[in-house]
Amino acid sequence: MIEHIVSSFKGNATSKGAACKTVDYLKEFCSNLPKHFPGLESIEPIEDRTYRWKIKFGEAPEDAFTLDAITRFEVQSNQILIIPDYNRGDAVISGRWRILPAKNNSRVELEVAMEIPPGYNPEKREPVGLHIKKEMPKRWQKYMESLSVALSS
Repeated sequence: MIEHIVSSFKGNATSKGAACKTVDYLKEFCSNLPKHFPGLESIEPIEDRTYRWKIKFGEAPEDAFTLDAITRFEVQSNQILIIPDYNRGDAVISGRWRILPAKNNSRVELEVAMEIPPGYNPEKREPVGLHIKKEMPKRWQKYMESLSVALSS
C-alpha cells in the first residue's frame, strides 16, 4: 500500500500585463481556474477566502471518481498562497502563485502539491494515488499553458 501520496509541480507562465493586472486575473478563482484547469469541475466559495475544489478523474465510468479539496487563498502583493485545510476534503492542495514583474510583462511561477491524506478510504487509496501521481503534473502543465495564452491576449 502507498503510505504517502503526493504529486508536485513547478511551472511558469508569461503575462503581457503588469504584475498587478496578473494578480487581479488570478484572484478571480471561481471563474478563471475552471477555464484553464483540466478536470476541475468547480471551485466554489464556502467561507471567507475558503473554497471547495471538485476535481474529476478517470475516463471510463468504472474508473471515474471526484476528489474534494478545501483551500484558503491569501492574496499578497506579489503572490497568492494556496493554504490547505487538512481537516476537510479528500485531498490536500497547497502552494502558491508568485508574480514577478518584468519590463513589459510579468511572469507567473506556480508551485503546487496535491496530497491524499493517510486517512483516505484504504480500499481506494492506492488506485486513487496512482491517478494523482500520473495525471496531476500533466493537468498543472496544461493549466499553465492555458493560463499563459489567456494572460498574453
